Amino acid sequence: MVGADISEGMIRRARGFAAERGISRARFVRVAKPAGLPSVLADVAGQVTFIYSLLVFQHIPDFGIIDSYLEAVSRLLSPDGVAYLQFDTRDQTFPYWVKMALPDSLLPRFWRRGVRRIRRSSSEIECSLARKGLKIIGEKSPRSAYHRYVLKLI
Repeated sequence: MVGADISEGMIRRARGFAAERGISRARFVRVAKPAGLPSVLADVAGQVTFIYSLLVFQHIPDFGIIDSYLEAVSRLLSPDGVAYLQFDTRDQTFPYWVKMALPDSLLPRFWRRGVRRIRRSSSEIECSLARKGLKIIGEKSPRSAYHRYVLKLI
């Protein structure tokens, strides 16, 4: 098992969690940018059988970064592998845009930048998945805060 995160603190927590439970066959790596993921994990490129991401993409404001992560997923996934990725695909309503436009100082801590959920349209996500050679084989809770895609390579 390999765990990757941009936060050194999360990597430390994962290593501690594994050590407490006697898990020795796990590796945890810090990746500063999505483009670095395939090079950091070059030894497993095209061999990963399961990729899991929950509560990550909804906090990334720049879709270009998400697109880079999807590219990394397609490069790491094995031909028989599966990716399970979650996005927030709720409608971008007027109240949503008002909340997004407000300065952080007027918002509760859990609504501020870096924590805010960025809503994406399903079509934007699905176009990117197709461009990256990923096929949707299942979905859970479409058009929700917890829209999960189950994916394979095309």
